[in-house]
Amino acid sequence: MLKESDFPTEELREQWIKVRNRKLEEMAQYIQRYFHLTKVRENDNSYEVQGYVYQPGYGEIRMAFEFTYENVAKLTDLFDESIESK
Repeated sequence: MLKESDFPTEELREQWIKVRNRKLEEMAQYIQRYFHLTKVRENDNSYEVQGYVYQPGYGEIRMAFEFTYENVAKLTDLFDESIESK
């Protein structure tokens, strides 16, 4: 699986992070509608996704999800497309 450290240049790394974060936010929105991503941590076998939803009357409700690389590969095209084409 691709990680931030796999990219030789800062530009490619930044492109990867942007695409990765968008895909992970989309995955989280299947579980919690209107989820806004704030942080992603790469673990050995998974991504830890942190963010929030805004609930009128309560404000921001913070939450976190953990997605295995296997599930990310199954549910998105994140690992199928080349970064240069983005």
